[in-house]
Amino acid sequence: MQLPVEQEKKLVEKLTKGDDRAFHILYNAYAPTVFARIKRLLHNPEWVEEIHQDVFLKIWHARVKIDPNVPFKAIILRTTKSIVVDFYRKALRDKKMKEQLVQIASNFYVEDFFPTEDSELNVALKVAIDALPPQRKKIFCMIKLEGKKYLDVADELNISPSTVKDHMAKAMSYLKSELKGKHSNMLLSIFFFAIVEVFVSNNFFE
Repeated sequence: MQLPVEQEKKLVEKLTKGDDRAFHILYNAYAPTVFARIKRLLHNPEWVEEIHQDVFLKIWHARVKIDPNVPFKAIILRTTKSIVVDFYRKALRDKKMKEQLVQIASNFYVEDFFPTEDSELNVALKVAIDALPPQRKKIFCMIKLEGKKYLDVADELNISPSTVKDHMAKAMSYLKSELKGKHSNMLLSIFFFAIVEVFVSNNFFE
């Protein structure tokens, strides 16, 4: 939900004076989107909940410093970016959290990012793809590189959709394992820049 500009400005003015009802209206308007975006980035329920709460707690605690003339979405965006980046850096200093972050980064790289330009990490990915069994490699390339749907691949290769799904699951698992085992630092760097990009792409609230 997006509030009309004038209504939002009046609510922010009340927020700066400690009006908790105004805060709750603003929270209800924007909290679901913030939660969804953080969840899309981190895929860890505990982390998402922690960051989500911290964003709005920080806004509440800093309410007297908020400029009502600044769009509230911009305030949320700036606050969320700051907290997510700080959380990311904290995670890198914790062995267990870093391992989880590497897993998330490898999932992102193989499933969502999957770039085609040449780089050390992409070369490693191509080597790992080439190491897949022939049928599995073919299915993976048809779906990820050619953009074909599972059912279309099944029809073309005269196999069942469940067989295609099984090959893809095993291919993904192998590729993620290869990358996170040998290239964790590069994965984390790419994932960090992807996180930052979310906050400068102007579509956070879309």
